[in-house]
Amino acid sequence: MRTVARVLALCAVLLLAAAHTRAASIGGNDRVNGTLNPCEADEFSLDTSGAAPGTVLSVTLDAVGLELSVLARGEVYAEPECLSGCVVYVTCGLAQSDQWTLQVTGDRMVPIDYVLSTQRTAAPVHALTSGEAWEEKDVEYDPAQPSTRYLFYSIPASAFSSLASLNVTVSPAKSVSNILVNVGSVPIAEDGGCEPFTGEHGQVLVSACALQDGTWYVAVEPARDGVTYTIEATIGEADISPRPLLMNAAAGNLSTELHTLADVDEVAYFSFALAAPTDQSLQHTLRMMLTNVQGGEVRAEMAAGDALPYSGCEQALAACSAAFACTNYVQPCAYEQLVGSKPRAKSVVVGVKLLRKDHDGTPARFSLSLSLDGVPEAAELKPDRMYPGGAVTQHALQYYEVRFDDDEEDETYANIYLYGDSLSKAGVQLFVGTQRFDDEGCLTYEHSCTVVGEDEVGVCGLQLSPCDLESSRQFFVTVAGGPRADPLTGFPYTLSVERRTPGSVDTKKDYFEELVVLDHAYEHFELRIDDEDAVRFSIGNVLYGEVDVFLHSNEDHHLAGDPCESGRCYAADHGAVPAYTFGAHGGTFVVQHCKCGSPEFMSVRARTDDAFHDRPVSLTLSWTRARDGDLDVEDLDEDGRVTGVIGGSFFALDAAYYAFDAGFDDNDEVELTLTVNDFVQPEEGERIEMTLFVGSGKNKFCEECSQQVQCVVGGDYFCTLVFQPCAFDPHDLERSHVRVTAATHRPHQFELALEGRSIDPDTVQTGVAETGWVGVNQYRHYRIAYPEHDDDDTGRDWTATYSLLVELYLDQAADTTASLYINADNVAGELTECFHHSASAHGREAIDLSLDACQIIPDETYYFSVRGDSTHSRNRIPFTVVASWVREQVVLEANEPRAMALFPSQRIVHVFNVSWPAAGDGLFASVSLSSVENVPLYASLGTPDTADVSSCCFDVLETVTVSANSQVTV
Repeated sequence: MRTVARVLALCAVLLLAAAHTRAASIGGNDRVNGTLNPCEADEFSLDTSGAAPGTVLSVTLDAVGLELSVLARGEVYAEPECLSGCVVYVTCGLAQSDQWTLQVTGDRMVPIDYVLSTQRTAAPVHALTSGEAWEEKDVEYDPAQPSTRYLFYSIPASAFSSLASLNVTVSPAKSVSNILVNVGSVPIAEDGGCEPFTGEHGQVLVSACALQDGTWYVAVEPARDGVTYTIEATIGEADISPRPLLMNAAAGNLSTELHTLADVDEVAYFSFALAAPTDQSLQHTLRMMLTNVQGGEVRAEMAAGDALPYSGCEQALAACSAAFACTNYVQPCAYEQLVGSKPRAKSVVVGVKLLRKDHDGTPARFSLSLSLDGVPEAAELKPDRMYPGGAVTQHALQYYEVRFDDDEEDETYANIYLYGDSLSKAGVQLFVGTQRFDDEGCLTYEHSCTVVGEDEVGVCGLQLSPCDLESSRQFFVTVAGGPRADPLTGFPYTLSVERRTPGSVDTKKDYFEELVVLDHAYEHFELRIDDEDAVRFSIGNVLYGEVDVFLHSNEDHHLAGDPCESGRCYAADHGAVPAYTFGAHGGTFVVQHCKCGSPEFMSVRARTDDAFHDRPVSLTLSWTRARDGDLDVEDLDEDGRVTGVIGGSFFALDAAYYAFDAGFDDNDEVELTLTVNDFVQPEEGERIEMTLFVGSGKNKFCEECSQQVQCVVGGDYFCTLVFQPCAFDPHDLERSHVRVTAATHRPHQFELALEGRSIDPDTVQTGVAETGWVGVNQYRHYRIAYPEHDDDDTGRDWTATYSLLVELYLDQAADTTASLYINADNVAGELTECFHHSASAHGREAIDLSLDACQIIPDETYYFSVRGDSTHSRNRIPFTVVASWVREQVVLEANEPRAMALFPSQRIVHVFNVSWPAAGDGLFASVSLSSVENVPLYASLGTPDTADVSSCCFDVLETVTVSANSQVTV
């Protein structure tokens, strides 16, 4: 303990010492020899004031196991890895700060010597003149130091305009390996705090948005010694031609003036002053149009007046490309941000760039127009009508408004369709929302879709749920011209708004219809099925996706559907999981009126495959009154067995139904086993499972009314359901049916077996071995009576010191596991509504379980049981079990060793008396305990807490552990 205290004290001293820092100063060209003591930090202030722009500062730490930190104005500038010394170079940072700090730290517990040195080197800087080339001949290149590795240049300070850019070129490009451009101080790649501009192919461009006022510096690293190159720095501004802004210009009033571009990537710039609109009550869009494009393909980009298109400074306000014509818009919210809340004169710049020239090589031509157009009022749409909407041009928005009656039924929903020739090629979109614009004037919506379809026709649609119509009776519909729409004539389209209410399904008439359902939209139906009647539905010819079927009993007056969609407007008996899902081949299902409650609403939801985007799903839906053959299930054979074949379709569940025809006693344990002998190694995703519907009788379509129990056939080729008599009413089991389902690549033969057996416990005698077998999840129950009185020669009754020991042995060759339970007064088992236990154990090969004498209730009958847990075959689990009453207390005489055997769960109490002589000072009694097996033992030494030595309660004086094959003396 004293050693530990010294170590803790040392650590405490070290922790306190860690807060100590020695401060000193160091010059710009200086050297310091120092020693860093444990838990200290050495700090040096470095004055760099007066450093010339071409100054390169190097800081060198020569030491092993120390770290160097370089700080500028208290912020970390560089923290290099210093395994056996390191060097830090600073150039860019010298323009940012003249207050530098160097810190030397370490975590070694011994003093470490170090050398810290600084060096300031002023490299020559040649001043360049914008637009004039400078030639370097036979350059001397020495990579040893940054000051000799680079040649430095400056571009004199000036106040740049917002449209100016800096272009640095070196030719030939292969004569240099690196070009760095920085503002304020010379850059070098070795300076980790420097973020210069770089380029490739001998050129670095600093765009207008990045060009700051101040002196710019260039560092050039030659490719080798003796090269010759020419460097030129050009500060240029775009040649911008002012053009007039048109107000509410129609297509015929657009500019026809032709402009030319001779070279690919050449850009022509135009500025437009944004005057205040004449009608302040309207919102406005800014329309940009390229027309009369000839001789190639051009692209127009619009930027705010203080930026330059194609500079990379910010995203373009609007852009379009064309080989004939194109158009795009600045929407109202973006336009208002340009001119401000109170309209005032602003400007925009449009850059037109030549992307491609025609093969004849003649210059490309184009006309450019900008117009400020007022946003028109929304046109009225009335439900249940079709509206030819004229034509929508490229990127244009056309607005509509639809109002629904205030007295619409609660279950009304609506579909809004947009369709027309060639709309899918144009990428036309449909937007629907309760507002047209948000507070900032931007288009807002809750629903949207893009027109898709064949080349000749396209369609998209949106569905408003009953909850949507309940929250608002007014909706705004916007048609947006896609990027590929015709910029001049547009594409014609048609809009329609269709109100819908759930269709009626009953058993009095058959039905067949071809449906087209929008992506993630619903077709709703109300089910009116008579008592004990049923309807068989068929879904087929599913194109472009899948369909889900939802059923809902309408306890909360919701239509059927996914409760997580459409603002939680729908509900379903299966939650968010559809009752059925059908692909291209479709399928059938039956809905029956059940006594416990039946679905009142059904819906069919479409889900379009990703390959078809928003395209609606088409399908056929039919129904007819179900026949008896749809409802009945097959009975098991008289011996409770049946065989069959199931599976063969991995993409659809195959199902077989069987009903019980057997009686069970009130005290029967019932076992239901599904065996598929050739399903030993299922492929990924394959499954065969069995589900029991308790109390459902032969009605397989009212399964929701009954309790369900399920098991899955795994790699053991079988699964078993075991029912204890208290878990289910035997009469309910007799009125049950079982469903076997499979999704497998090939058919499989199976056997279904039902068996009942009594759980009455067998009576055993103490110390007598019993053999038996048990299945998985089955019990074998036993009982043993309390022992007779056990009197010794002294007349003492040892019965109260008896413990109960149960040993269970399994076949060592079989890979099986089992559980063992003990309980008083009733059969033992896992803690459920059926069984209780005082103790339990689980394992394989050999298991033991015991109740100490303190836990035994005199004259009580004790029960124990064996339950099968796992086996890798259909064979039962054979076992041997022995229950014994064991005298727990053993008298230990002085100087007479006793050899004893002990089970892991068992306790043996050795009792001994110590008689001290009158003159007993200095005497002691010792107890030695040895472990002769390869297992540890745990022992407690204590005295009885009562005068009765037969008491099983003790005051523990000391507890010891005896390691394997060792001895402990207390």
